[in-house]
Amino acid sequence: MQIEELSVRKGDQSLILADLKPEGNAEIRAQVFTAFAEAKIPLLEMKSVRASLEDVFLELTQGDVQVPAAGKETEAPDHPSGSEGTEEKEAMEE
Repeated sequence: MQIEELSVRKGDQSLILADLKPEGNAEIRAQVFTAFAEAKIPLLEMKSVRASLEDVFLELTQGDVQVPAAGKETEAPDHPSGSEGTEEKEAMEE
């Protein structure tokens, strides 16, 4: 599993939020789930966030644009459509 970007921050209560951006459009959810399960770390939520068509247009015309905030999240299709995505998951602190 190749991760291009990783950020970790403290969430509400005893949660840790992590954002992962895989290289290319690699599907890494199963591998992430398995890694957390093997480490006996509860994985409370995992979701894919993809750039909208508007975000892709802005990136192409204006340079680097960040992936949209959580309010614009969508479910990841089984076959990526070519836009970059990130994985976000929450785990309880030990």
